[in-house]
Amino acid sequence: RNETSVRKLVKNPYVMLLSLFLFVSMITYVFNQYAFQQLIKEQYPEERELTNFNAFFTGSVYALSLLMQTFANNRIIANYGLRIALFLLPTIVGIFAVASLLTGVTMGFDKETSPAGFVFFFLFISIGRMFNWTLRDSLENPVFKLFFIPLDSRIRFNIQTKVEGIVNEGARFFAGLLIFGIAFLPFIKVIHVVILLLVMVVLYYFVVHRMYN
Repeated sequence: RNETSVRKLVKNPYVMLLSLFLFVSMITYVFNQYAFQQLIKEQYPEERELTNFNAFFTGSVYALSLLMQTFANNRIIANYGLRIALFLLPTIVGIFAVASLLTGVTMGFDKETSPAGFVFFFLFISIGRMFNWTLRDSLENPVFKLFFIPLDSRIRFNIQTKVEGIVNEGARFFAGLLIFGIAFLPFIKVIHVVILLLVMVVLYYFVVHRMYN
């Protein structure tokens, strides 16, 4: 359809806003994942311990997602609306990112020189990662799909497919390139990724505010 060509979609402010939201969401997700992966390799250098932790962590995420979808999602949307539902993820990620940043600055985040600081730094990053993963899958994605409803029903599915396909994977690729570049900069530490994560949280708030208005 000509109405759903990339050239047409780029000129549609609403579709571009949805695309920007998805772009920010995915980059935040990947940055969070990268910081988490860097830390668990330090915390669990033994392969067996790493496997056990990943299994426990993944199981916890799936269990929390199930509880969210079963008991919390409908209540959050019904009582607080779509705007608060979309603000929930960046708010929680931002809280734990700030906590990890303050911990890293005040107590240190190097496992060898500041073991106590590293434990708290790792804890906050891990909890932030858990909620980012859980809320994105169980709450944000279903709510985000509702924002396609105002579009023309004849072309809604085609637009949604392109936005969720092209933009989502494009954002993942872009975030991967950023991380690839970061890996070649020896002065970039995990705490700097946390700062980038906070920048993405601010962008999150801006985009959600624009979407709701």
